[in-house]
Amino acid sequence: MKNTIKIFALSLTAGAMLASCDSYLDRQPDEPLTSDNIFKKQKTTLQYLTNIYSYQPDYEAPACVSSYNDIPWEACSDETSFSYLDRAYTQINYNSWNPSLPNYRDDTYNTLYKGIREANYFMQNVHKCPPEELNDVDKGYYYNEARFLRAHFYAMMLPVYGPVFLIGDDPVDFTQGTLDQRERNTWNECVDYVANELWEASKGLPDSWPDIYYGRATKGAALAARARLLLYSARKLFNGNDLYKGIVNRNGDHLFPTQYDEKKWELAAQAAKDVMNLNLYSL
Repeated sequence: MKNTIKIFALSLTAGAMLASCDSYLDRQPDEPLTSDNIFKKQKTTLQYLTNIYSYQPDYEAPACVSSYNDIPWEACSDETSFSYLDRAYTQINYNSWNPSLPNYRDDTYNTLYKGIREANYFMQNVHKCPPEELNDVDKGYYYNEARFLRAHFYAMMLPVYGPVFLIGDDPVDFTQGTLDQRERNTWNECVDYVANELWEASKGLPDSWPDIYYGRATKGAALAARARLLLYSARKLFNGNDLYKGIVNRNGDHLFPTQYDEKKWELAAQAAKDVMNLNLYSL
């Protein structure tokens, strides 16, 4: 009888313990992150900014690692030689890549536009963070980091796709049905916009970060990206190239420059000099 009572008591105790454990484990966070409260804390605001950096594809990833998910430029260039015949980059080398093949689209287009949207949303909301959480100086840094990343993402698409369509400051909903009706901006419009955004972002970025924040955008990074883009745009490839004279939009407007403009070399040289004038780097 005593043993029966003991077993019954133990069963009740165990049941109570399990019930209390279930109750504890079933608890939800006191304040789940939403669009309304994510910018109330410095920690979560910085986490959102850090996530924007993650949309940058790894252009240094060797194309031999997998079949479809890596950037193919290294394997398609003249200075390297890859012998893997079952990789997607061979479709470029053999001139069999076409618009119906999804290879590399995520890393060179879809993901970059997602990053642009996230940057826009962040720029519209970062100043909502209370001053006791994030001071105005750091808000300025955060804002211009996102501005740099947005411009950088555009700059990564231009050599691959030529002119793209510029979203502006609107965190556009990419599921809306009217986007496929939008016309691409011209090459010059894209380059001018991105170069100006990098210039403006550079004004609000620090010369350097403490080692713990290594890799975050700096003034020099913004100006260097601008110089590289303007140098790329000055080349004959996109400066009056006859190959692109027939590429027009629905209105018949040329998407690429039809006339060679030597002044673009002056702009590229001055952009490079702007980096040198920082006196932060040396060879």
